[in-house]
Amino acid sequence: MDPGDLTYNRELALLCPVNQVGKVDLFLSTHHGSESPRAIWDLGARVAIMNNGPRKGGDAAGWKNIAASPGLEDLWQLHYGIAAGGDGNSRDALIANLVPGGDEDGKFLKVEALATGEFSVTNSRNKYSKRYAAR
Repeated sequence: MDPGDLTYNRELALLCPVNQVGKVDLFLSTHHGSESPRAIWDLGARVAIMNNGPRKGGDAAGWKNIAASPGLEDLWQLHYGIAAGGDGNSRDALIANLVPGGDEDGKFLKVEALATGEFSVTNSRNKYSKRYAAR
C-alpha cells in the first residue's frame, strides 16, 4: 500500500472503523508520517518503508506507531530522522541516507516483487538486501 500524500483524516476514513484495503505485505508510509496506530496496525504489514526526509516526516511518534505494528518484520527508512534520534530510527543497514547532504545523499530503497509472492527490499547505499517469503 502506498497512500502517497493522504492526509490523516482521509487515512482514517479509509482504514477505520473498517479496513477497506485489507492486509498488505508492504506499506509505504504517507508523506506526512501521520499514521494512526489503529489504522496502520489493521493493515498487518510485514514490512514498512518510512517515506521521510531527514527533517520532515518520520518523527519519533510516527516511527514508533509503525515499528509497534503487530507482525511487522522490518521498518526501512529513506532517511535517518534527525529529530527522532537513535530510538526513533531503524538500524543503519535499513536506512538509505544516513547523513543529510553527505556523500551518500540521494540513495534509494528498491523493492522487487516476484510472481511467486516473494519480494525483496534493497538499500542502494550499502547493497544490503532482504528477501521476504510468500505467505
